[in-house]
Amino acid sequence: MEDNQAYIDEFIQGNEQAFVHLMNTYSNRLGRYCYNILGNYQDAEDVVQITFIKLYQKRKSIKNTEEITGYLYRIAYTTSIDIIRKRKLLLIPLKEQKEQYEKPLISEELFQALMTLKPQERSIIYNKIVEEMTYKEMSSIYKKSEASLRKQVERIKKKLKKALESSNGDCLVEEVVK
Repeated sequence: MEDNQAYIDEFIQGNEQAFVHLMNTYSNRLGRYCYNILGNYQDAEDVVQITFIKLYQKRKSIKNTEEITGYLYRIAYTTSIDIIRKRKLLLIPLKEQKEQYEKPLISEELFQALMTLKPQERSIIYNKIVEEMTYKEMSSIYKKSEASLRKQVERIKKKLKKALESSNGDCLVEEVVK
């Protein structure tokens, strides 16, 4: 993150190249994150674009530049939830993940189990397990206390374990609940 601090500071001052650098740095991570919430490549791509538009529009109001990652994830999360509400999506995953988001970070069985969760639950567990975020980082995204998020992660892990066990994903259960 420290490497990006200079770019963040320049971006806030209006430097277009710094903005391009931030887009290149965060696009794939945000794309995978949104895909795992929405289950749809096109919607995830739209959310990433909207996220960067909103970031650009709000750049002068950003007070704590050290929390830009949390800010981006917060925008992506709320935008994803808005899309789900507006379109009342059927959360049917696409069979092929596009090259833009590189190799899938999770197995198909785990992805299917994740799709049985509510969008916010998927988002939280994805941040914790796949992105390996700390509870402090997550608390800035979800506007919840660290203790509340710890409890929620444990409940979500139990739900995931149950979904994986019912889908014969026994080998994945140990990895998710550790």
